[in-house]
Formats: sequence, structure tokens, C-alpha cells
Amino acid sequence: MIHDAFGGCTQSIDIDVNERVDMEPNLQENATHTFGNKFHQEVDKFEQLMKERNEELYPGCKKFSKLSFFLHIYRTKFMHKWSNESFDSLLGLLKDVLPEGKALPPSFYETTNIVDSLGLMCEKIHACPNDCMIFRKEFASKDINECKICGASRWKNKAKKIPAKVLSFDSKYPEFAGDLRNVRLELPSDVFNPFGTMRTVHKELNELQSVGEETYDASTKDTFQMRATLMWTISDFLAYGTLSGWSTSCRFVCPSYNIHTQFKWHKHDKKYCFIGHRRFLKSGHKYRNTKSFDGNKERRDVHCAISWSQVLDQVKDIKFTLGKSSEEVSGVMKNTWKKRSLFFDIPYWEYNLVRHKLVVMHMEKNVCDNIIYTLLGLGKKSKNNIEARLDLKEIKIRPSLWPQYRASGRAYLPPTYFTMPSNEKEMFYEVLQNAKFPHGYASNIAQWIRKRKISGLKTHDCHVIMQELLPLALRRSIDDTVKSILIEL
Repeated sequence: MIHDAFGGCTQSIDIDVNERVDMEPNLQENATHTFGNKFHQEVDKFEQLMKERNEELYPGCKKFSKLSFFLHIYRTKFMHKWSNESFDSLLGLLKDVLPEGKALPPSFYETTNIVDSLGLMCEKIHACPNDCMIFRKEFASKDINECKICGASRWKNKAKKIPAKVLSFDSKYPEFAGDLRNVRLELPSDVFNPFGTMRTVHKELNELQSVGEETYDASTKDTFQMRATLMWTISDFLAYGTLSGWSTSCRFVCPSYNIHTQFKWHKHDKKYCFIGHRRFLKSGHKYRNTKSFDGNKERRDVHCAISWSQVLDQVKDIKFTLGKSSEEVSGVMKNTWKKRSLFFDIPYWEYNLVRHKLVVMHMEKNVCDNIIYTLLGLGKKSKNNIEARLDLKEIKIRPSLWPQYRASGRAYLPPTYFTMPSNEKEMFYEVLQNAKFPHGYASNIAQWIRKRKISGLKTHDCHVIMQELLPLALRRSIDDTVKSILIEL
């Protein structure tokens, strides 16, 4: 059945029957042992935490359990910037003072292990002292000692690898971080109208951070001022431009790489093409050394994302008016900023590492539509058209796909690797029409297929197609290389 589903993608292994009988018990035992150990370790860790949560710090102590005391003393250490040595000394003193002092962790290292087991780990991210860049992802290695933009040293003490600057909201607002009851929020744009209520949201966010809201604490049976901060917004790419103030519909479409976004105007398709993403691949990657993408090999290094100080410098002279009758934006480079976002005035916004997040499923729908319409050659929505072929000719790549003109003057488009003949298209449609899912998992996708054309797919339909149906529908169609790339999406 697996072989039928994936069209021969499985590998066969020749094993002697007697050999197989001897081998299977060992495989089963090892698999069970490995999985069982991992499972039991997690269960034991959870049971230990629950035990410490309910266990008194010492007999008769009603205010603190062992776990709550660990968390409070751990928080106090960071609020007052105690050294690890002073923390160890305090633990030693408390072990002698408390009736059940032996139950305390012996050192700061052991306390950290307890906190880590709760999933409360904190990632310290180094930053350039001049706010040019952050040392994260490919720049996180401690072998990188200087800022890629200004050349400033990453280290305050290079020998001990002490960073010159650490990006941390908690270090800037220790009072907020000190109360574990304060919350961090995310703001989805689909719960409010970003065009009409942004000023109200902005005002409320500032009040929640500075003043807070009176809230009842059921554990202490008392009220307190619960404060909140905004971590990031969540939206589709169109609303992203509205929330951030960056123009996401022109040549510099990427807010992170800003004016360094690489683009190319396709005069036949009349669209911008955003290229240069091969620079994010490791040096020596095979795709860096081919000219198939844009006619050039990729020799450049990864460019650093723009820093917050650079953003503020770009918008310091911006002039704009809101509303339908707004005049053209001035004071900034053309096709970049269209306004200064109200989020810029939130005092802690610059300390947020990630300020905006995108809803992946919305982008997944765009990708799904483009793939299906192109594979099936469905009219204007297909990306395999005469304009695209002429643009290939314009940038002088893939000559085998350039349009060929008949004696009558009509253009002929040579078949591509992903061109599907009629019988393969029929198989593709059959998979989509006959797919059955558990109740509530997906809509009836067959309802969107009429006369061998697809239209009206919803966002979740596209998600199901990309994740579940596309690998099956392509199992006996198109070129193997193209198939493997699409299945891996």
C-alpha cells in the first residue's frame, strides 16, 4: 500500500528470512528501550516538579512550597544582580537556618537546572554596542568578534568573552520582569481594524505597561496591578505594511533587509522579482555555483538585517498625513517608508527582538494557488505564460524554454519539466476529488473542482492540499526532481 501511495519512492532491502527473525526482537527491544527511557525521564521530571510544587518548604510553612521558593529566590538574584558566588553563599546559609535546609539546591547551577526544567530558559542575545546588528543565528558564533557594519568589538572583555551589550527587555525593565504575574501579549490584526483603531490600541498599550490594570490574584486572595507589554503583532503581509509603516508593495518589499532588498523588474510580466536569496546558503552550496537562477553565480556573504537605530535614522525627517486624501510622503527615500508607525512611540518597542510575525497559512495559500494553477496550466493564474518565457529570454537563462515562433507568427511554448499531459492531470484531479478526511478536518475540496478547473479554494483548503494531498497527487506525475522539491515544501 505504501508503494502504491508513493509511486516507488520506497527502497527495497533484501534480507534473509532467518536473519530477519533473529534481528527483529533486538530491533524491537532497542526501539522500546530508547523510547521508553526518554518517555520515563520526562514523566519522572514532571512528577518531581509536581511533588516540589505541593511540598512545604519546611514543616508548617504555608506561604512557600519548595518550588515557589526556588523561583522567588531565583528571581530576586537577577533583580538585584547578585553574583553566582553570593547566591551560593546565601543558599549555604539558608541550608543551616531552615529546619529542612537539606532540601534546598546546593548551588546556583542546581537552581538553574530546576528553572530550566520548567521551560523558563532565557536566551541572551549579544548586540553591537552601536546598535548596528545583533549576533544571532549565523552570527551567534563566538568566533565572530566584530560588528559586520561598523567594525566595533563585540566584547567588553575579549579574553573572557563578556559581551559589550546584551539585548534584553528584562534588564531594561527589571520591575516589570520581577513580578511573574505580569504578562506579555501578542496582537493579531484580525481582532481589530488597524486602519481605524490604532491610536486607541497604542494608548492602551502604554497604560498597560506603565500603570497596569487592577486584577484579583486567586492564590493570595488579594488584588494587584497587573501590567502587560506587547511582544509582537501577527498579521498577513498586507497588514504587516500597515502596522510597521514599511511599504510592502514596491521594490524594497522586505522590511528586515530594507533598502538592501535585491529586486529585478520584469518588463514583460510587469512585476518585481525578488532574487538574491541564495546568499543565505552556506558557502560552497551547489546552488551558489550555478547560473540557472539569474545568470550569475552567488559570491556574496549574508547581509545583516537592518538595526533599530538605522530604522529611527531613516524616519527621523518623515512627513506624512493619514487618510484617503493624504499627500505624498516626504523626508524618506522613495518606495520605503509610508508613515511612522505608532508602535515606534512605545518606550520598550526597540528592545523587542521580533516586532512583527506573519501568518504562515496566508502565504501558504498564495504558494498553493501558484503551484496548482501552473502545474495544471489554468489560464491567467498560471505562472507558465508567454510573459514569463519572454522574461527568461530577457535575462538570458534557460534558452530551451524561450518562446518559438511559427511561420504564422504564433508563439509556441516548449514543454517544461513540470508540464503535465492530460492523463496526469486527470490523476491529479481524481486525488483531490476522491480524498476523504475525518469529520471536521477539512472541507469538501471536490466542490471547488468544476469542469477540470479549480477555483474558490479557501486558506485551510490550501493548507490541507499542501500538507496532505500534493505529495499523493504528484506521486506518478512530472519530473522526479521537480516532484521532490514540491513535496518538501
